[in-house]
Order: sequence, then C-alpha cells, then structure tokens
Amino acid sequence: MTVQQALRHWFERWGRPRYLHLDHGAPWGVGKRDLPSLFELWLVGLDVDILWSRRHCPQDNGKVERSHRTTQAWSAPRYCRDVQQLQRSLDQAVCLQRTHYPTRSGSTRLQRYPDLTTPLRPYHRSQESHVWSLHRVYRHLEQGCWQRQVDESGRISLYNRRYAVGRRFARSKVWVRFVQGEWVCCDAKGTEIARLAALEINAETISQLQFARSRRR
Repeated sequence: MTVQQALRHWFERWGRPRYLHLDHGAPWGVGKRDLPSLFELWLVGLDVDILWSRRHCPQDNGKVERSHRTTQAWSAPRYCRDVQQLQRSLDQAVCLQRTHYPTRSGSTRLQRYPDLTTPLRPYHRSQESHVWSLHRVYRHLEQGCWQRQVDESGRISLYNRRYAVGRRFARSKVWVRFVQGEWVCCDAKGTEIARLAALEINAETISQLQFARSRRR
C-alpha cells in the first residue's frame, strides 16, 4: 500500500505514464511466471502498461540504473543523519541533475524536455474511479494461461481464493485461463473441466490491493 500511495502522489505531479519498465522483485510481482499481482492489475486498470526486464539483466533498463547510481553518489546517503536529511539531499541531487547539470549538448535536461513539466495524462486520486477500467484488466488477464496443482480435495488456489474443480482431478495439474469474468479450467489434453466465476477480479479488490500478491499452488 505504501508503494501504491507513493505512485499516486507521483502520478498527480507528473501524470500517468504510458508504461512502467519493471524488474521482477517486490512489490511489482512475479512478471510472466504466474498470475499478475493485484498491484499490476491496478496499474493496468489505470491504462499504464507494464514492460518486464529480463531476469538478472539490469542493462535492460540501463538509463534508469545509471541515473540511480548518479543520484546515490550525489546525495551521499551514508552521511545523512536521518530520513529527513536524506530526503533533502535526494531532492537537491535531483534538482541539480535536472535543472543545472548540462547534457552533452550543453543544455540541461529540463531545457531539452520542457514538456515533461506538463502532464499529458493528468491524474487525481479523487477521480481515480472514473479513469480506472475493469475492462482493461479483463483484456490483460485474457492474454495469459497458468498451471495449477489440484489438491487432495479437488481444489486449486487463485489469488488466495479456493476453487473446486472436482475430486477426480485431485493431485493432477490443470491449466487455467480467464475468459469474460470466469476462470476456465482445462486438463492436460485441453478439455474444459470447469468454469468458475472470478469473484476476486473486481474494482474494489484490485484498487485496495486486498491481497499482497497471488500465491501459487
């Protein structure tokens, strides 16, 4: 929730980005290995696409990594006495890098990209419900297919919710797709074995991040 609130703050200041380039660590989720986290679905609902870096390949987001390294060097966090001093030091470093330090062309970053100070896609958290779209979440989920292990009672777990697919499939593996608000379960041969209402895929659950992340079974 802390990260979500921080993003809401930055979206209000800079607008909603077209996409976020993320690695596979917390709190972003598990990427393409498993069900998207509710955090990812919240961003998708805001029409913010997700680009995943390859695992253990920081060069996929090299400019950001270098920028972080420069900011860390200029802010000197090891010499800060407390969080407040660290924040002031970070603010000064960012201001210096954007508005004073020249690029190779001789101009500052702010001079080269003045439009960055004007949000192209304005955002206000009080209006989030008018921007957020469950339909976009549906389309995002419909692109995936995930495997689940059926337990001894014939159930699988999706977003920490237990769903029954039948005792006859106990201890077997099934494949799960999302289709128009339902989880469609198929056996190893691709035969449909169950259709289950996806009760947790709704605006309230996702926007409030009621589950920290999906739990694979």
